[in-house]
Amino acid sequence: RAARTCLSVTATRNPTWFKVAANNGTHLTSEEAHTLLIGQLTALISTAAGRDHSIVTKPTIRKANLNTCRLPPAHYDAIITSPPYLTRLDYVKATLPELTLLAHLSSGINPTRLRETMMGSPLVGQHKPRSSANWGKTSLDLLQQIQTHQSKASSGYYLRFYLQYLNRLHRSLAHLLRAAGPKAKIAMVVQPSYYKELYIDLPLITCEMAENLGQLP
Repeated sequence: RAARTCLSVTATRNPTWFKVAANNGTHLTSEEAHTLLIGQLTALISTAAGRDHSIVTKPTIRKANLNTCRLPPAHYDAIITSPPYLTRLDYVKATLPELTLLAHLSSGINPTRLRETMMGSPLVGQHKPRSSANWGKTSLDLLQQIQTHQSKASSGYYLRFYLQYLNRLHRSLAHLLRAAGPKAKIAMVVQPSYYKELYIDLPLITCEMAENLGQLP
């Protein structure tokens, strides 16, 4: 809400993308951005007036890239996550107004870099990660079907995209499972999708990866 009240953004022909001018928001100071956020938070808090907040504790918020950062081992009792789906949705473009505002508050936020490194990014280079048997049979069968598919760029761009996604999913899952305590519960929001007519069972792929990582019975 704060982002879209202070930034002039326009939609593009892609309904999930926004266009932000190169100099848009440069007049906004960190203090002004902070004030906007506080105003929105105050409004949200006022709608919750009268509720019992006695059990609410102050959260600890940390930023981490699970592809490159290791969490403390056996540390967490519960993990809830919704990783990017395997749909080529450009999440950075879809949340560009919010990221543009956050960039005013933190020098560590770089939307361009985030778009290049996040799981599910439609940006793929010429590097093609190697598949692994540890990804599970469903992943390997899917990659074989994509590589031999008759559609244009199936064995090129699209194969690299799916290899990149599965590689990052496996690494992230390994870090999450390593960080989970012995009796921890993990909830992941994942959904199936399609490549052309090929059904992609992402929930099954995720379970097979976890089983091969030795964390599920």
